[in-house]
Amino acid sequence: MSIFTSEQSFWDAYRCKLALLLREEENAPDFGLGAFVLVCANAYFNSDVLNVLEPDLQQSYARLRALCADFLSHGRLFNDRYAEDLLVFLKMALVGLENLQLTEWHPLTCPLMIGCFIIIRVFLNAKASGAAS
Repeated sequence: MSIFTSEQSFWDAYRCKLALLLREEENAPDFGLGAFVLVCANAYFNSDVLNVLEPDLQQSYARLRALCADFLSHGRLFNDRYAEDLLVFLKMALVGLENLQLTEWHPLTCPLMIGCFIIIRVFLNAKASGAAS
């Protein structure tokens, strides 16, 4: 059955794939940091997605936080390839996963709804997000 047969099918497949991504990436070279940041960005964009993924996100968050604490306390470094994801994760850890809020939407004068910002995106540095010249 195609995920495009109904809106419900699409959202069910979307949530399942995000949960699968979190689990599959635990053994990745970056220990799943990139997948975690990606899944958070998607989950905090939609309350229904967040409600389904929250237990998986909390489990991944606890695992990654302990891993980062172990690395840092023993003077080990992550590969520079993962520096951006690590920085985003450390900022999230500083704020606390439990304190992150859903993306806010505000209607404009046009019929489109535009998201003010994706909360996870603000954790990227200015150069990476294109804000710096």
